Amino acid sequence: MNLIYLYDEFMRVPDQMEGQAIYIIDPDIQEGYEISEKAHLYRYQLAEQASAEIYQGKTLDILAEIHQQTPITSIITKSTFRPVYQALFQEIKQS
Repeated sequence: MNLIYLYDEFMRVPDQMEGQAIYIIDPDIQEGYEISEKAHLYRYQLAEQASAEIYQGKTLDILAEIHQQTPITSIITKSTFRPVYQALFQEIKQS
């Protein structure tokens, strides 16, 4: 299965891209700042519009759980300059 990982910088699935979109609400990835309820709601609504499956918890744990149920062949997302996401994407590549 191709997985499309949505996050705050990448909340729309590009046209012609095939795969299952997911959005994970992970408080450990907030880089030490609080996100307002309106921002959470807006991201949630964007994820719903993208027909994403929405999860809450630790990203790596959720990806492992999804992989157990349906093997993930690739994860598609957008590159970022933010260190917390760069580190996360590196961890995902290694696992």
